[in-house]
Amino acid sequence: GAAYAAEGPGTSSASTSAAASSPPSAFSAGWRNLSGEQRRKFDALFQKAFDVLTVEEEEATWTEILDTFPDVPEAVARAVSNRGNARARQGKLLEAVADYTRAVALAPGEPDPYLNRGATYEALGRLEDALEDYNRVLSIDLKDPAAWNNRGNALMGMGRFADARDSFKTALSCADANAYAFAAVNLNLAEFELGNDEAVAKDLRSLLARYPDAFPDARAAYAMVLWDRGERLRAEEEWDRATALDSRYRSLEWTKDFRRWPPRMVAILKRFSETTSVKVKA
Repeated sequence: GAAYAAEGPGTSSASTSAAASSPPSAFSAGWRNLSGEQRRKFDALFQKAFDVLTVEEEEATWTEILDTFPDVPEAVARAVSNRGNARARQGKLLEAVADYTRAVALAPGEPDPYLNRGATYEALGRLEDALEDYNRVLSIDLKDPAAWNNRGNALMGMGRFADARDSFKTALSCADANAYAFAAVNLNLAEFELGNDEAVAKDLRSLLARYPDAFPDARAAYAMVLWDRGERLRAEEEWDRATALDSRYRSLEWTKDFRRWPPRMVAILKRFSETTSVKVKA
């Protein structure tokens, strides 16, 4: 799943910040030819896009900017990328990809359209394409933690767990661990798939000590680790705490297809659901 749909630990990150309304210093001829009134309208529309209350209104405002300023590359590049974000959040994934692709063509040196298109490709199951986009982000900024984390998610979806582990480790090395802790959960999922059970149990306990009531993703994974170790009572207690914070983990389908737990963790969850059917639904 992609972070524009539901940001947080189990998803690939997408940049959700809209670009500033003022164009860069290297103004295009299209911008220079705008009248003062047109420039004020430009700024007003960008501000409106930030202020609207619904994603549908946001998409419509970006489209209005595109229709109003088609000959101003600064406006088009920003508006089309941000419209892609709005469309992706509505599940209009193919339209979002088209917008991001247009943004890439207009501003090939900007990382955000690649990152966002990669997250959308992931949501579409196009993991090879997603991986290529994340690698493009890293060719622009080698220390982008979101790109490293997303790259790990794509690799894990492709079954390349050792490579995924390395990407998650790099993500954590590029960011404040406290600000980017969800990459640590992803790292533990990869390590668990590789059989490093003791290290995973220890690290998840440490994460939960730091985030006792704000990290259901780590707690749900820890519950499955405990269940697999035969600590059934503790596993159920941890599971209840996790699902009280985020009920989506009660859905086997969501956990497998959206959160995209790797095969071993999903297999444990299936066994868990067979013996505690009220706690998990297929």
